[in-house]
Amino acid sequence: DKGKNRSTFPKVSLSPIARIPLLLSALCLDAPLVAVGWAILLSNSKHLHPPTLAALFFAVWAIYLADRIRDSKTDSTPDGETVRHQFAEHHRGLMIALFILAIPGGVFAALSGLQTETIVAGSGVATATAGYFVIIGWRNQNPSPRFLPVKEIAIALCFACGVKIGAGTPHFVEWLTWDTLALASLFLTNCLVISKAETSRDRSIDPHAFFATSSTRSELWIVAPALLTIVLGLYLAFTFCAGAGSCLITCTAGLAWINRWPKKRASWVQAASDGVLILPWIAVALS
Repeated sequence: DKGKNRSTFPKVSLSPIARIPLLLSALCLDAPLVAVGWAILLSNSKHLHPPTLAALFFAVWAIYLADRIRDSKTDSTPDGETVRHQFAEHHRGLMIALFILAIPGGVFAALSGLQTETIVAGSGVATATAGYFVIIGWRNQNPSPRFLPVKEIAIALCFACGVKIGAGTPHFVEWLTWDTLALASLFLTNCLVISKAETSRDRSIDPHAFFATSSTRSELWIVAPALLTIVLGLYLAFTFCAGAGSCLITCTAGLAWINRWPKKRASWVQAASDGVLILPWIAVALS
């Protein structure tokens, strides 16, 4: 198949900077960078523990690589195929090699001085994430419309809790805070923006994606968590951490802009949306 040898990046003129999010997305590096960036920002650099951050990075990377490898097993090429999925299908061996690299990386980080409570909390989030994959895989054969974006909420909560662990708060009661809710709301907005953009693909490959289960979903499902994130961002900017609050608001504005992109850019939405969420790295560098 000659198409297998072709570049899987868009045949358009893009600046090197614009291609960075595409490359990070293709290699599944965007999600772990987002997680670690927000963990550093929320910790205010006071409780940074490098082994914890490394374990968070490798755990998130392994999870996203595993999901991408699973998606690349399909023999069909659905409508609206995205850049990241094309890359995974054409370079499956590379994705498997990176997954094999991520596992010992996470183990080494865990053995480099993680506290017992961090290991317990991380294991709990990992178990919840694994349970999510099992349930989704089991129900994929009989998808049905649902009122709430269950899949996207599960992803957002697991991701937010992982960030809190990386930020040095491994106890469950410490997750019941406004910043955790703000993070979950931001990540939910991100997931829904991606789901809306990739509806045509998800109908055949990922039927549990919220916008794939019905053609009559309202934009309010994206607007509601976005507004909640902005309100919480304003609150946190004045009470907790100005940098975190500002990043929450700015990231939400970026997601709102990406959500208005035309359909012809749908295959780039995920890379751009996750790229926006890497903003905390800039805030940390400037602080």
